[in-house]
Amino acid sequence: RLHKIDKFERKNSLVLDNLTYILHFGISFVFEWFINIFIKGKLS
Repeated sequence: RLHKIDKFERKNSLVLDNLTYILHFGISFVFEWFINIFIKGKLS
C-alpha cells in the first residue's frame, strides 16, 4: 500500500514538472510572438 502511494506521488511530481515546462515554454512562445507582432506593427 505504501509503495503504491509512493509510485503515485512520483507520477504526480512528473506531471507537475511537465506542466511547469509546458507552461514556461508556452509563455515564452506567446511572448516572442507578441513582440514580433508589436515590432512589425510599429514598423509598418
